[in-house]
Amino acid sequence: MKKSVKILIIVLCLIIVGLVTFIVVDKVINKKVETPQSNDEKIVNKTSNTNKTDNSTSNESNNNSSIPEDKKDNLENSNTLQNPIAVQNDNDSLNIKDSEYAKEYIKIIDNIEKDKDSDDITCDLIYFNNDNIPDLVIGNPGYWVSLYIYEDGNVYNLIDDWAYGVMGNAGYSYIEKKGIILNHNSDFAGAISIDSILILNSKNEFDGLHNISKGADIEKTDPMYEDVQKTLAETEGYSYNEETISEQEYNDKLKELSINPNDYSASKILEGSQTTAELKKQLQ
Repeated sequence: MKKSVKILIIVLCLIIVGLVTFIVVDKVINKKVETPQSNDEKIVNKTSNTNKTDNSTSNESNNNSSIPEDKKDNLENSNTLQNPIAVQNDNDSLNIKDSEYAKEYIKIIDNIEKDKDSDDITCDLIYFNNDNIPDLVIGNPGYWVSLYIYEDGNVYNLIDDWAYGVMGNAGYSYIEKKGIILNHNSDFAGAISIDSILILNSKNEFDGLHNISKGADIEKTDPMYEDVQKTLAETEGYSYNEETISEQEYNDKLKELSINPNDYSASKILEGSQTTAELKKQLQ
């Protein structure tokens, strides 16, 4: 064999060995570069891939496969909050919750109609306290009145069948959005005058500011004379929540409330103007 042929064969062998070595080394290097997965991550991948039926869903699973389950839940919640449609739905549900007052008021009207002659009942929606939810006034004008408010999912019966129109009680007025009731009453055929201002407090109860004074003159020969004098001696004067206060304290309270007890022009009569059927239709 010629020397040149032997050299050629040796060169070819070296090239083959070099190629084989390169392939083997390349495989080893690529294997080392791959990121090993923990057992937990493998379980996540296996579990999530089991339920996937299309490529886009599989890609989503693979992208989240290295995220722990608790973090993944947070991510899903974050995506929901960033969805404007989801946020709008939340707001809509809040608005629906706010309108629950209508259902409650219908129940109240139905119950009152069962106990009283509905032909004599009038009712209305007013704004008594300082919020944007209407309040329900219902009663028989000249005889009795009730007042309900809806707040934080609860109904409060502020006035329950308060009688008026007889025995010197002229009726009740309210100052809109201030939660204030004004009432002038008298006793002993007008011989004793009673001015009452009721102020709704944070407990949805009334604080009472009262002024009891001498009213119409009464003759000494009148059978009521002695009783009138005794009652005035015991009750005449000013009080706040059943505690006696001075005239100055009374006037200061009126100033604080921006109330002139002799001027009812800023108040409205507490009574309804609709039939129960009309108001229930409005509420439905």
